[in-house]
Amino acid sequence: MEEIIVTLQLAPGSVVSEASLSTLIGIGTTPICEALQRLSGEHLVQILPRRGVVVTQIDLRRQLQMLETRRDASSTG
Repeated sequence: MEEIIVTLQLAPGSVVSEASLSTLIGIGTTPICEALQRLSGEHLVQILPRRGVVVTQIDLRRQLQMLETRRDASSTG
């Protein structure tokens, strides 16, 4: 799902539902929900209770910082 967002297959500002993502990707709603929670923590989506999920604008600076943090964490573990 992250790839779909980063490659702009889901445009920033798009409002999607767990059900539509489940159909698009071809997996159940439980893993979709878990992935959305993670992506929300990475600021790639904003979860709007009872309304859906909004794909946020990609902040390249923030994404580079997240990648550096992941790289540092994996090299120390």
